[in-house]
Amino acid sequence: MMKKTSIVLLLVFLLAALSITGCKLNIQQLWQKTQPAEPELLNVEMHFTNGDVVYGYVKSMGIADEGEVYNGGSSINYFYDQQGKIIGSFNYSRLEYMKLIP
Repeated sequence: MMKKTSIVLLLVFLLAALSITGCKLNIQQLWQKTQPAEPELLNVEMHFTNGDVVYGYVKSMGIADEGEVYNGGSSINYFYDQQGKIIGSFNYSRLEYMKLIP
């Protein structure tokens, strides 16, 4: 019983000390999920060196965060369907250009 009381008093004292000292503790942030916002998908038409044209969505016009650059300059990046699911990958060394589709 004495242990529980001392723990509760210690917690109350710590909370009071934090609020008095003005550390601007925002307790609501402790329960909020902190996930970075997903980037908006860009609808693109991709033209490759072999003449293929592929339509899909990308997260950026450059190498995305989850993309990889390999030794020697080759790279791999992903393209998505309209719901944001990965449907394929492409190599920037084989890509001539991307055209944004409004």
